[in-house]
Amino acid sequence: YYHADYRTYPKGTEVETFGFEILSHMREWNPPNLKAVAPKGDGKFSAEVSAIAAGSRQELFRLTGDKPQRINHFEVKLPGVIDAESLRSLVLIVTFDGAKEPQIWCPLGDFFGSAPGVNPYESMPLAVSRGEDGVTLSCSWCMPYQKSALFEIYNSGAKNSVAVQCSGKFEEKYTWTDRSMHFHAKWRTADMKTRPFRDWTYCDLKGKGVFVGDMLSIMSPVGAWWGEGDEKIFVDGEKFPSWFGTGSEDYYGYG
Repeated sequence: YYHADYRTYPKGTEVETFGFEILSHMREWNPPNLKAVAPKGDGKFSAEVSAIAAGSRQELFRLTGDKPQRINHFEVKLPGVIDAESLRSLVLIVTFDGAKEPQIWCPLGDFFGSAPGVNPYESMPLAVSRGEDGVTLSCSWCMPYQKSALFEIYNSGAKNSVAVQCSGKFEEKYTWTDRSMHFHAKWRTADMKTRPFRDWTYCDLKGKGVFVGDMLSIMSPVGAWWGEGDEKIFVDGEKFPSWFGTGSEDYYGYG
């Protein structure tokens, strides 16, 4: 099967002809699976916190500057044997530029696309690996900010957590423009029955932005889940979805 995607523009819009040189900007992503490409950035940061008490929220690190900056890569390392409960109960909270509500609020395992539990894999923006010394979660999403970035960990579980180590790179000279936006990531859960058939809204976004992806975990009471429901994405109030898939088993690669 194939997904054929296209973008429409108003009549008369000038578009750029594709050339491989256009892809040179992709080096900004610093894909974690391309070991030969070092993460880009003239600034480095690292932090470590010991066991986080159940129900507590603790600062990992804070970046500040007089000029805009951009995080290009960061890693979270969890030493020892990590179970599914730890990856779900440890919540990553990130607040850019002193916003009233954090732009990122998501359990670690879900943010890095690993849930449930530790599932090693490599992709362009994210990677998960497991070694003898623990689990490493890598992220290469570009995260710009104008003045500050605050990273915190909240332990929502009933047990004290393991130590959390974090490191990464950022650009100290980043130009904030009218096209710059803060990175967002949110998480939710729901219980549902398969009958009657219906659409389930898993994400409703308002305002200017670019949708870059989603991750779905299914806890099914039966031995197999076929994901036959078609994913639908409605953009800017359109009556018929501009993205209408062939089934979520295709959308998520489950098929």
